[in-house]
Formats: sequence, C-alpha cells, structure tokens
Amino acid sequence: MLIIDASPQLWTPANLPVGSLSLWCDASDLSTITVVSGGVSQWSDKSGNNRHATTAVRRPALSLNVQNALSAITFTASSATKLDTPAFSIAPNREFCSFAVVSGAGLIAPSNTFPRIWTALGSGDSQSSIYSQGFFGCGSSNGTAMLIAGGSGVTQPQVTSLPTNQAVLLSGRFGTAGQSANTSSISAFGGTISSLASQTGALSTSGIRIGANTGASSVSAWNSWIGEVILTTGISLAQSVVVEGYLAWKWGLQGNLPTTHPFKNRAPLVSVI
Repeated sequence: MLIIDASPQLWTPANLPVGSLSLWCDASDLSTITVVSGGVSQWSDKSGNNRHATTAVRRPALSLNVQNALSAITFTASSATKLDTPAFSIAPNREFCSFAVVSGAGLIAPSNTFPRIWTALGSGDSQSSIYSQGFFGCGSSNGTAMLIAGGSGVTQPQVTSLPTNQAVLLSGRFGTAGQSANTSSISAFGGTISSLASQTGALSTSGIRIGANTGASSVSAWNSWIGEVILTTGISLAQSVVVEGYLAWKWGLQGNLPTTHPFKNRAPLVSVI
C-alpha cells in the first residue's frame, strides 16, 4: 500500500524559488561550522552556491546556546574578527534582500563607528564613503541599525530604539520585495519599514565580509554574536515576509512580531505530498 505523507513541515530558506537564495549562513547548524585552534575558520553557505565565509586569521568564536538554545558566532571588535565570502554579486539585477538575526548588544558602540554585521568587500571604510552594500549598527545612537545600498553612509534608512539586551531580527530590501528601483529599506522584527529612494551608486560584485569592515582596523567591527545571515535576489514582498516568520520562530522572536504580521501566531509551513 502506498502511503502519502501530507503532514506539514516547517518552511526554511531552502524552499525559496530556485536561483533566489544567494547566501545562507546558519550558525545554529553546527555541521556548517569549522573550528580550528578554538576559532571559526569556515561558516559554510547552505544556499548551494558554495559561497562559504572563511578566514585564516582573526577568527571569531563559536558560542553555544546563545538564543533559544541555538548556537551563534561571536565576533570581537578589539581583534577585528571576520569571515569573508568569495567574490559574488549580491545584486546582479540591482536588487536584493538581506536578513539577519544578531545580538542587540552589538548595536552598542562608540559614536559614529557603525559596527558591521556585514559589509560588501571592495567598498570604502570611512563614514563619508559611498558604501556598496551593508548591514550596520548606527554608532551615533545605540540601538539603531541601517542598511546601506547604493548610497552614502551618512544618509540611509534606519530603525531606532532597538533592544540592546536581546536578539534582533533585521530585514533589508533594495529595489525588490515591495521597494521601487534604487530604493533601500530596513525594518526590525517584521515591523514598520523605513525607506530611502534614489540610491543610485554602484553596487559591489566582490562578495561580503561578516563581522568587520573591509580593512584590518578594529574600528567599526561587530562586538557580539551573529546567528544567521540570509541574502536573496528576485523575491516578492510576500516571500520576504515568510523569511521573517521563519527567522522569528526559529530564534524565539515571534513575540516581537507586530500583531498584523502573517506569522505572528504560527511558523511558516510547507505542505509535503
């Protein structure tokens, strides 16, 4: 007798449309973490693109049970610990989305240092530079985050008053998922989207660095843990909301979703037939 299993399964980024998942680094999956001499030398990419984030120097640390009993990678600003992907364009059609779950403690930093969750390799480091892309804390005010994409670091969409004593879920959208061409946006916990239009600067094709700026300086380096980083291209607003639901329920942040969020009361599911 043929038995068909129609029970629902939890949705993951692997269920995104083929070709839309650019990078998926998930520290809760210990099989993706390589530790050498006490430091993380590789954070493997689960997207299928083999864009593994690696380093031979300034290695971050693996931390267990940091959030919702899940592991994460802890970066230390004073050592400018970091992980680099190989070269790739995260915006091949001048659009992308970025999602991350990080410690809010990383959003505490000296004024105007803009600690990097990730930054595009090949982009500038000074505050006045034109950054290609990046998820940053905004050092001028603790508990603030910003997405820089195709514009200057001093004027970008921001989310403010974020908690610095718990995990934070960030969503960035550039030119897609409800945003017009050359419009950059950011939201926290799937809430109100802050956006900025006319971001027409060049976009990097050099890959990204997780946890530090593109130089060797400890200035602007991240100083806490990062649990998951997801980059996508060509997804809809509805699909981006599913990613938020997945991250929120996985990392125990569903209570922070707004009451109007489609996944406030349940995690995203996939029907398997």
